[in-house]
Amino acid sequence: MRGRGNTAECDRAENDDGLSAYSNQASATTDGPVGTCVGDAQHLCLAGGRFRVNVDWRTGDGSSGAGTMVPVPSTDSGLFYFFNADNWEMLIKVLNGCAVNNGYWVFFAATTNVEFVVTVVDTQTGRAKQYLNPLNQPADAVTDTSAFATCP
Repeated sequence: MRGRGNTAECDRAENDDGLSAYSNQASATTDGPVGTCVGDAQHLCLAGGRFRVNVDWRTGDGSSGAGTMVPVPSTDSGLFYFFNADNWEMLIKVLNGCAVNNGYWVFFAATTNVEFVVTVVDTQTGRAKQYLNPLNQPADAVTDTSAFATCP
């Protein structure tokens, strides 16, 4: 995976046997500053405000941008659109799975084949996780039940 500004360009892994198949998901975990989730048009606060989520996208013609949050009355899930407020692209949720496996879970489904990077930040610990969908690949649903081992 090679970074490009706020989006990522997917490269396949390569070794002596050649190139790997494209993956519909890549993820990375990093540490960042600790703070309070502040929601706005491009940032969604989930799990009672503990997690901050944003989505960056890129099309084949080079257009790019940040997903725009669709206001919904939920503390655990939300929606994003990329191009038009009437055309929702993604449903995402962060769930408290602490009683099951001592972690927070990240689930999302997108109805697109544009490249996108979902970034989820635990604002209490500074841990961040990213998920990539490569350009021109139909997005698979993500059900990451080991996303954040940061309970409580």
